[in-house]
Amino acid sequence: VVNRVILRREMERLQTTDDVTTLYNKRHFDRSLEAEIEKAKRYGHKLSVLVLDIDNFKTLRERHGQPVGNEVLSDFGKLLKKFARGTDCVARYSGEEFMILLPHADAQEARCAADRLRAVVETHSFPRRKRLTVSVGIATFPADANDSTALLVRADQSLYQSRHLVPKPVAVAVAEPPSFDAESSAIN
Repeated sequence: VVNRVILRREMERLQTTDDVTTLYNKRHFDRSLEAEIEKAKRYGHKLSVLVLDIDNFKTLRERHGQPVGNEVLSDFGKLLKKFARGTDCVARYSGEEFMILLPHADAQEARCAADRLRAVVETHSFPRRKRLTVSVGIATFPADANDSTALLVRADQSLYQSRHLVPKPVAVAVAEPPSFDAESSAIN
């Protein structure tokens, strides 16, 4: 019985955790986001999502190889874990893209968190004395979107804006509310 419990816990960990960073994976993040949005709807809370992309990570990996890239990702994951509040959900979403779910955080609080995180990342000495910068996008429920899919799209759009702002390494873009198109919403 004890072995079965241990095996089940290990299987659950493998299904919800990224091997390289030991952060949650996309699957777990998506489920957590859905659950938090339901809570936010029920109780009238806000929540924000930060999407982070390590600037020039592909170049770093090409120059120094996959093992160094994985060392950097692992260290970055540890840094994000230290930074996060106990209620936050931190995940490696894909390659060099990470998500942080901030329950009960409005856009202003999310921006402050993003600014602090960016400063921590920029001053941290990563493996092999590498310095990193991150681009950050923010989207807030319900101001920017009504569901998880739309919220992630808005966060990704603001990340895209962040990547193209000057000065690039220190820019945080906050998603603009979707524009209202009277023609497309007219009732026939």
